[in-house]
Amino acid sequence: DVPAKLEYINSSIWKQEQKKAQEKVHIVSERIEQILIQNTQELIDYMIERLTDTEDGKRKKFSTSMLEKAQEFFETLQSKNLTGSEVLNQLAERGKEVLLGIDLKTIKDSADMREYFRNRFGEIKESMSHMIVAAPKRAINLQDEIDAVADTDYSQEITSVNQDE
Repeated sequence: DVPAKLEYINSSIWKQEQKKAQEKVHIVSERIEQILIQNTQELIDYMIERLTDTEDGKRKKFSTSMLEKAQEFFETLQSKNLTGSEVLNQLAERGKEVLLGIDLKTIKDSADMREYFRNRFGEIKESMSHMIVAAPKRAINLQDEIDAVADTDYSQEITSVNQDE
């Protein structure tokens, strides 16, 4: 078992690399969560925009496929939530709850219902206002770690481990 042998070669290097790996997992997890939150924000913005009448009072097109895609997004959001974020789970539940009440005919025929659902999505949007953060400035670059490992001379440590066996 290679990882177990590496631990015996040099425990400080092992711990250092283990810490780096944990930090990378944490960064990736945060990024996944931010992308899902951003996608949710974009969908909600789109739904609000489609539920808002034009300046001259005409309603915008709101199709069955648009409604189905929004429902599918919120249905699958929890399964995409690889980090187990409770915030994402709550957003998924709230989105599904709002969409359960939407009937395409009612949306097309009633300005009051369009306003009601626009306001419901607006409430979700408002609750998300603090969730969007700027993307991390440092992208994960595994090449740095690969180069560091390639440049390291482990021959002395390996020889001492082999002699101990």
